[in-house]
Amino acid sequence: MNPKKKGGLFDGVNFIELPLELTGVKARVIGLVGKWFPTGAHKVGATFGCLVPRLVTGQFDPTSQKAVWPSTGNYCRGGAYDADLLSCESIAILPEGMSRERFDWLAKVA
Repeated sequence: MNPKKKGGLFDGVNFIELPLELTGVKARVIGLVGKWFPTGAHKVGATFGCLVPRLVTGQFDPTSQKAVWPSTGNYCRGGAYDADLLSCESIAILPEGMSRERFDWLAKVA
């Protein structure tokens, strides 16, 4: 597997499976490696875990509500990316002084 430095689109999932000898449990324990996520940020998983349960239970209605992602960077990038994949509008809130690249990237998604 040869991941790209930007934009994702590589074959397979970049993960590490922890062995039984280390975890002590029979269940497979898998950790996703965030470096090669399409956003370049590992927070995609963290924000997915916040948004999806609310979508599934009806606590969040993407037809009338927007997801709000306040952060200094990677969390709002992950949230905006996940929301876009799930057809949810979102608002990313960044403090002043963040890189222009960050604002430009978010403008395309949130």
